Amino acid sequence: MAITTIRPDANVSGATLYNTTGGAGSVWSNLQDNLDTSYIRKDNAVSGSADVVFGVANNTIAANERVKRVRLRIRAKTDTTSGKINAYLGTRVNSTNYFHSGYAIRGQYSSITDFTGPWHTQSPDGSAWSQTSINGIRGKITEYRDGADRGYIYEYYVDVDKSTQGSVSVSAPTGTVSSTASPDVTWSYSDPDSETQTYYEVKIFTAAVS
Repeated sequence: MAITTIRPDANVSGATLYNTTGGAGSVWSNLQDNLDTSYIRKDNAVSGSADVVFGVANNTIAANERVKRVRLRIRAKTDTTSGKINAYLGTRVNSTNYFHSGYAIRGQYSSITDFTGPWHTQSPDGSAWSQTSINGIRGKITEYRDGADRGYIYEYYVDVDKSTQGSVSVSAPTGTVSSTASPDVTWSYSDPDSETQTYYEVKIFTAAVS
């Protein structure tokens, strides 16, 4: 297992609905600076629910890698029992934003708390995670409460769990096989992520085909 964590890198929409305190003064930068002295909070002049959407940095998938699963994590607090925030993991594919169901934060968390969403083995559009959907990752925060019930969001993380392709070394047969049309084939398998081999395919060709 090789987990890479990527962070917000751009405002997309709704940034004017949120105030920033500390940090560099933008929504995305306050959500990736690893500082508990900087945060975003819905503008008190905004009534009702408010969404802010932000881009997340790209992460390259090597030719010998595949993405197994992706999850979000955030650091937040809600001073009152009426706290009501949703955090979303999404992606933009073919000019359309898709989001998994929101991770709900409810109630009072008077200290800054780490919240970890579920692992998602598919992109929010229902396809397998790919370079396109990883590059298009979006984050979204929805604040539902007003006044003193508004929460504080400090950090947003996306964990990408990638698996590296294993390698196979064939130990038998060796050389040209002339004594049988059904040779025993043996091999050793190694995987940098210590994952077990789950399937195999063996092809046998005649000398004329090979």
